[in-house]
Amino acid sequence: SVVKAKGSYVLRQDSNIHTAGQPYEGTYAYVGKAWWENYYLKLEIEPDDNDGLIVLFRYRDDDNYYRLIMDQERHYRRLEKKVAGAFTTLGEDLANGYGSDGWINVQIEVFGDTITVRLDHLPIFTVHDTAHSAGMIGVGTWGSTDTYFDDIIVTTSKIDPYADAVVDANIKVAGN
Repeated sequence: SVVKAKGSYVLRQDSNIHTAGQPYEGTYAYVGKAWWENYYLKLEIEPDDNDGLIVLFRYRDDDNYYRLIMDQERHYRRLEKKVAGAFTTLGEDLANGYGSDGWINVQIEVFGDTITVRLDHLPIFTVHDTAHSAGMIGVGTWGSTDTYFDDIIVTTSKIDPYADAVVDANIKVAGN
């Protein structure tokens, strides 16, 4: 639902929806156009739980997309693709979850076959893959209650990490 919380209107997932064990599928909300090819996706996530956070991109349907899934309790970050219903891991960090209290800044760039994922402006994955060339974006959770999504931006222009951090710091502090 869209609610007024955290100082603004945000998208809130407040149900503990999950499947048992891997592949950790939960609940998603997605938007956009199937023809979106090359884009930058930027969003802020604030979890009040320590379970799975999910960002979808180049989403075609329930069986075909890329996703970033991070879990603080289970200490992992994964970049995965789902093709014809089967998941394949493209990048994995088993030492870290999302590692942050408060808002987490996620940036994903998809240009051609290159996928770059940044977390709080630091690169965590860069991979090359051709499974999905276009699709929508989405957010979701796995077994996580009270997770907030805000400032979701999709653009074809590169997002400047420094300018983004300055704007976020000033806007979030001021409560705008």
